[in-house]
Amino acid sequence: MKLKVCIVAFAIAGYLIIASKFSSTICLFKTITGLPCPGCGLTRAYLSLFRGNFTKAFEYHPLFLLPLVVLIILIYNKCRVNRFFIDEKVAIYFLIAILTVYILRMIFLFPKYKPMDINYDGIIPRLLKLARIT
Repeated sequence: MKLKVCIVAFAIAGYLIIASKFSSTICLFKTITGLPCPGCGLTRAYLSLFRGNFTKAFEYHPLFLLPLVVLIILIYNKCRVNRFFIDEKVAIYFLIAILTVYILRMIFLFPKYKPMDINYDGIIPRLLKLARIT
């Protein structure tokens, strides 16, 4: 078990190092597609929250507190019943909330406002640009 955790940790660290050197974002989805993912803005939201700017955190991602709620539920259930468990209905509500906010952000913020902008350095945008040139 510890070996698997170490391998995953090294893989994530390796990806973050490579992404920070060769891409304008660390988001794998945005690095590949050039489009923002449903979680785009969460890192900036947490950084703003840690600086005490709740309003800016909400602007970066309206559901920035949702992962913390899920984590608390998981920890509570792990301590209580010795296994990870989230009720299926709760998981569906979380998914619906995330997708609804993502769709609204794509409609109203894309591509004018960060973090809902286009990553022109992404793999697919680069390939599309290359295909148009040739």
